[in-house]
Amino acid sequence: MTDNRTMAQMLRAPTEGCAEAIVVPPILTEQFELKHSLINMMTSEQFFGLEK
Repeated sequence: MTDNRTMAQMLRAPTEGCAEAIVVPPILTEQFELKHSLINMMTSEQFFGLEK
């Protein structure tokens, strides 16, 4: 019996049984804060290749 999977399918990491381990915590609005320095850093021109 031949293995007809593509190279991308063969290199893909198995995810069986991992779904329970990957949890995205909810971001509550009362716990979320954007600091002014973070906004300045993201809008500065140090990130080459990103279009405004």
